Amino acid sequence: MLCLGIDVGATKIAAGLVSMEEPEILERRQVATARDGGEVMRECVRLADELYRPEVERVGVALCELVRPDGTIASAETVDWTQLDAAGAFSHLAPAFVESDVRAAAVAEARLGTGKERDSMLFINVGSGVSHTMVVEGRPLVGAHGNAIITGAPPVESWSSGLALARSAGASTAEEVLR
Repeated sequence: MLCLGIDVGATKIAAGLVSMEEPEILERRQVATARDGGEVMRECVRLADELYRPEVERVGVALCELVRPDGTIASAETVDWTQLDAAGAFSHLAPAFVESDVRAAAVAEARLGTGKERDSMLFINVGSGVSHTMVVEGRPLVGAHGNAIITGAPPVESWSSGLALARSAGASTAEEVLR
């Protein structure tokens, strides 16, 4: 089975054509993430169109936002897709599914990485954002509100993520601070 995977992060969009038998990434593309949600969506669809083959059976989109279990986007901290039909944007290729990036990464780690030998694990991601999820029997828990990724109260991400640190330095990206 072939799938298209798209990881929408705060600084980059990574897209890949993946064989699920191995699993193996057959082709990949990467571009910088724009600030406008509509522009990010158009770029994701463009990358998916470039990588598409008729054998593709699914499209998976991992987004750096709070995503409810039904695939609707519940936050707009980094990429505002709250008013867009994210799954529908890829429907011309194959059935598409939207998930939070931390839950998608946690599933990959549980199935293919160090978590594959474990019944449960805590997956923590620290990058442009800070988030986590608990994985039990290979499935990420969605939590009482369907998010299961906010770390801390108030959220640690609001003051210690890459984006928060850049903003406190008067920049919009971490790359600007390093220049």
